[in-house]
Amino acid sequence: MSQTPRREKNWVLNADSFDRLLTGLNPNREIAGEEYEHLRKVLVNFFDWRGCAFPEDLADETFNRVARRIDEGEEIRNLPDYCYGVARRLALEVLPKQSKQEDEPPEFEHLSAPVEDADERRSREELYECFEHCLSQLNEENRELVIQYYQTEKRAKIDNRIALANKLGVSLNVLRVRVYRLRAALEDCIGKCVQEKADQQAKARNARLKKKN
Repeated sequence: MSQTPRREKNWVLNADSFDRLLTGLNPNREIAGEEYEHLRKVLVNFFDWRGCAFPEDLADETFNRVARRIDEGEEIRNLPDYCYGVARRLALEVLPKQSKQEDEPPEFEHLSAPVEDADERRSREELYECFEHCLSQLNEENRELVIQYYQTEKRAKIDNRIALANKLGVSLNVLRVRVYRLRAALEDCIGKCVQEKADQQAKARNARLKKKN
C-alpha cells in the first residue's frame, strides 16, 4: 500500500517544483519542454471549450496543483492523464462560481464594492510590497521579461508574446518555460516575504502583550 502523501500547508510553487514537474513529463529537458507546451495548449483548449473564463490562468493553476502533489510525495505514473483529471475537477470548481457571478441582477451593478477593513488593506499592501521587493531581486533582463510577458490581455497578449519570443530569438515554448520558472521563483520569494512579515507582526504582538502583563 502506498504511503499517504503529506499535505504542505504553506506550499508555494518554486523553480525546483517546476523542474520536478518537467521531469515527470520527460527526463530529457528539451523533450519535456515540448510536452509541457503541448499539454498546456490542450488544457487551455479544454477550459476554453467548457466556457471557463481565463483558460490560460486555469491551465497554469492545473500545473500548480499537480506540482504541489508531486512535492507532497504523490506517485504519478501518467502525468498528462493526471493533469486532465485535475483540470476536470478544477472546471467543476470554477464554473458554478462563474455562473453565479454572471447571473447577478443588473440592478446591483451600481453598488460600490464592500468596504475594505484595516487588516485587509494592510495585507494587500504587504503583498504588494513583497511583490515589489521580489521583483527587484531579479536581474534587469529577467525583470523586464516578466513585466513585458504579462503586460497585455487576450489576443494582444498572444501577439505580444510571439513578438517577445522573436525579439529574444527563441521559440514561444522556450519563452514560456523560462517565464514560468521566473514566476515560480517570484511566487516562492513572495510567499517567504509574506510569512516573514506575519512572523514579525506576531512577535511584535507578543512583545506588547508581555509588556501589558
